[in-house]
Amino acid sequence: NQIVTLHGGRLAVESEVGKGTTVSMLFPAARKALDLPGSELRLTCRRRRPTDILLVEDDEAVAIGLVGLLELEKVNVRLAADGAEALAVLESYKPQALVIDINLPDCTGFDLYGRMVALTGPLPVVFASGHAEPSRMDGLDTSAGVRLLRKPYAIDTLLDTLEVLVGEGAQGSLPRVK
Repeated sequence: NQIVTLHGGRLAVESEVGKGTTVSMLFPAARKALDLPGSELRLTCRRRRPTDILLVEDDEAVAIGLVGLLELEKVNVRLAADGAEALAVLESYKPQALVIDINLPDCTGFDLYGRMVALTGPLPVVFASGHAEPSRMDGLDTSAGVRLLRKPYAIDTLLDTLEVLVGEGAQGSLPRVK
């Protein structure tokens, strides 16, 4: 199970006495097709990367850089500089995922997420900060998936994290291994 989890996957086990056991392994979509030498076999995976996200970031330079990099990856981004602006955007926009800076000028990212959940229901969220502790996420609605990234992070790290979160939501009906 640790190997599957380390690769961003999920493991599900169903067992019924006298009938057998089914083991399912799910992994995030591959970035490109896999060509096996000397074979006609081509393996492709469907991406589960969100196509629409709301980015809440008060540092203008960071925001412009992230928007540009995400748009290069064919991700539509709506940008908000603080909590009030983010809540206003949510009145007319339903993103597939959120990327929220924890330290905003008018509230914490965690408080903002709580208000967003009250408006839209749970959404996958990546919290970003240079100095946040994961324990501060205690008490948040994590049913849609929540991750914390420490700044600075690579764009590929953000994209991979978003893919995993959205993939988890799409596979929400899988039984959890205990």
